[in-house]
Amino acid sequence: MADGQIDAYFYAAGWPVSAMVQLSTTKGMELHSFSDEDLAKINAAVPAYIPSMIPGGVYEGVDYDAKTPAVSALLIVSSDLSEELVYGITAALWNDNTRKLLDNGHAKGKQITPDTALDGIAALGVPLHAGAEKFYKEAGLLE
Repeated sequence: MADGQIDAYFYAAGWPVSAMVQLSTTKGMELHSFSDEDLAKINAAVPAYIPSMIPGGVYEGVDYDAKTPAVSALLIVSSDLSEELVYGITAALWNDNTRKLLDNGHAKGKQITPDTALDGIAALGVPLHAGAEKFYKEAGLLE
């Protein structure tokens, strides 16, 4: 895009993306904001893509919110792992130290929360591991 060889592209990554920061500050750019109808069609075709929002101001010169498809951060484990081990891994993901790492790491880390942890999972058709399911039930995030 910076060389003028393409006009648009689709990129799945957590914002801010350094290449897009560079593009917005050097050449300028626009973000496409998908309609709710388009996002529903995309999600129906590819359940891993869920509706999301890039807030205005993330990229220089882009002062509007942009509705976009996104993928959730997922931790995928083998069904062969023990319930106890996966329960412990899941619990470790949600402890105070991990929260600090998420909050102080990449900007999208702040959006990884227990309340959003299961977003889009049902549509993927992949079951939760019994250990993760146990943790989320005990945490009141799953019935």
